[in-house]
Amino acid sequence: MFALRRRLSARVPLRAVSLLRRWRHNNIIEKAFQLRTTPPVVQILKYPDSAYTRFLRELWADGTVKHVAEGPKLWRDLSDAERKPYFDAFKVDVIQYKKLLRDDPHKYRAEPARPLAPHLRFFREQHASGCFKSLSRSHAMWAMLSEDQKQPYTDAFNADMVTYRKRKLEWTRGLVEGSLDGIQWTGNVLDGSTPTRRQLGVRTSKFRQFLAGPIKSLPPRPRNSFHQFRKSSGLTITAAGSVWRQMTDEEKKPFEEAYARELEEKGYTTEVRRELTALTVIRRTLRRVGHPRRPAPAYLKFYQEWVKAPEVNCLPTGERATLAGQAWRRLTDQEKAPYLEAFAAAMAEYRARQQLKAK
Repeated sequence: MFALRRRLSARVPLRAVSLLRRWRHNNIIEKAFQLRTTPPVVQILKYPDSAYTRFLRELWADGTVKHVAEGPKLWRDLSDAERKPYFDAFKVDVIQYKKLLRDDPHKYRAEPARPLAPHLRFFREQHASGCFKSLSRSHAMWAMLSEDQKQPYTDAFNADMVTYRKRKLEWTRGLVEGSLDGIQWTGNVLDGSTPTRRQLGVRTSKFRQFLAGPIKSLPPRPRNSFHQFRKSSGLTITAAGSVWRQMTDEEKKPFEEAYARELEEKGYTTEVRRELTALTVIRRTLRRVGHPRRPAPAYLKFYQEWVKAPEVNCLPTGERATLAGQAWRRLTDQEKAPYLEAFAAAMAEYRARQQLKAK
């Protein structure tokens, strides 16, 4: 397997290798979530940062501001000439952004536009009808409307926001547009078969973190070329160092090639194990979708009520836990009975739901 991998990587450019990796990652997501991902050649394109955002980012980078509230004041104090470089950089990036979308729409994918707020919908409607053209007057008219008159604009905004959040999540996670239309937005309530949109976002995010994060129990880092030589020669490290410094590049070449092969094999092993670990975690999480959750024990119920007291809530976590344990042990059987009975009833319901789920 490793030999085949080396032969392939020797002929494939680095850019193509990265595309092949993304293609394999997308396949794992498709298998885990039954969702279609965008082809590796499609790149998400983010709208350029505004002039004000560029100014703030520059301040944070050089440590000029320590609190976010200082940024707006500093921006307002700038003259038009001082603001001009930020606006010019923003305009250049916007021109390049639009050019990429116009010239190669199949390669670049723009970020979905956020829906207009309710009061802006009202202004657009009034502006189209020719009632007024001033935004300030629109705000004044909007403030005079009753809640019932504002409700249609709010309902339209909320409906568009549901669609926008799906499109935004698809754009962020590299999914084909429309992939999430079959997933119902149910908050934390599960329908027992498909994950909610929020859970999908969390799981795909964890998937990316697993791919990028360190993996435990990996083989140790390969020995470098010098240690390859020392091991094969059987010399002490001092004697091997003396001999190594006198060797020519041609004599060192076999050991350097052996080190390069082990590095490549370790990299491939790391990548495969990272993907398998991520896929295992995702599948394990998906198996829990719709499964009943085991109720909290009687003591935890007591603890949750006990820590609500103001004189206890201000204490450190460790001290609270110690005092709660002492308070629980001081309770009589009669005082513990409500918690134990509630836990027994919850456990009976939990086991009944488990049996129902198993059928």
